Amino acid sequence: MGGPLRGWDGSDPPARRALAHGIHRRQTPDWENAVVELTGGRGADHILEMVGGDNLGRSLSALAPAGRVTLIGVLDGFDMRFPVLPLFQTQGTIQGVTVGNRRGLEDFVRAVDSLRLEPVVDATYALNEFPKALEHLDRGPFGKVVIRVRE
Repeated sequence: MGGPLRGWDGSDPPARRALAHGIHRRQTPDWENAVVELTGGRGADHILEMVGGDNLGRSLSALAPAGRVTLIGVLDGFDMRFPVLPLFQTQGTIQGVTVGNRRGLEDFVRAVDSLRLEPVVDATYALNEFPKALEHLDRGPFGKVVIRVRE
């Protein structure tokens, strides 16, 4: 497994930033086909699924052989229906992620460090601007929205 990180975001305002990472899922309605094309027909080795719902089926269609979909979010809801054939064809794995134990966190931190992953921070707000931060979340941020507790 390996290769460049490809990101796509659900909101329109940060589209240019998302496109710098790969594909914008709302501007590319058939984004799963674009992923397969972008990877030379192979598909993605690892997909971080944040939306859930019907989008899970699209993630499975974009999956490489023996790939993994890590289900992290359920923005479209907890009910998911998808065609199972793509999962059978790729012999892929769907893994749900929840809050884990300390060892899991330590392993995760080591992986983030070794891969030199850096979170994308869309905006930072002071604690007294908390309502503005919530409005920003409602608009659909590209990355993380940070609240500074101390100045």
